[in-house]
Amino acid sequence: FFVLLIWKKVFRKDTEALASILKTFNGSAKQTADRVKKEGYFETGTEPEPGAICIWLNGNGPAGHAGIVKSTSKKTNTMYNVEGNTNGAGSREGDRVNANKPRTIKREFQPNGLNVYLYIYPRKKK
Repeated sequence: FFVLLIWKKVFRKDTEALASILKTFNGSAKQTADRVKKEGYFETGTEPEPGAICIWLNGNGPAGHAGIVKSTSKKTNTMYNVEGNTNGAGSREGDRVNANKPRTIKREFQPNGLNVYLYIYPRKKK
């Protein structure tokens, strides 16, 4: 789980945040999102922002994918992400990390594609 490795590194000196990450993150994007939201340590929401983890579900799930938002452009309805488990064809099934993967922010539901499920923000919930 690529985002787990990154967030463990980012929050390595914040014992409270790291404990939450270790408790809630696992290899399932959907389970991670649901656990993070239920536990309530990290803020979650529906808008992308740099540093947030984006969780997608394939169709209605439960299979999913995760990446970290690098930048966004509301003008072009695009976010650029750092995503693991990608390949040269753009599939989420892959062998590499893509450091600048473009994704559409808002679009119609894709029954056979990835749909944004939730964003996990890198800050404590207030």
